[in-house]
Amino acid sequence: GISEQLKKVAISLIPVAVLAPIVENGADGFLAGKVNIVFSVDLLTVFLVVMIFMLAAIFRYGAALQQESDETL
Repeated sequence: GISEQLKKVAISLIPVAVLAPIVENGADGFLAGKVNIVFSVDLLTVFLVVMIFMLAAIFRYGAALQQESDETL
């Protein structure tokens, strides 16, 4: 369902949170003529990933409640 698709989107954003700052710092260092290896994480993307995981959990819980409601009729 939608919760599984949201979970896949969140998982696909995890490499973006880790690799984007590394690539950006590497490109800046390359253009400046320096080798500067810095490990950093984009906190905005991490926050987005956490929010999407939470949204997926809310949808999953709502689907469980709907199924329980349908079974009681």
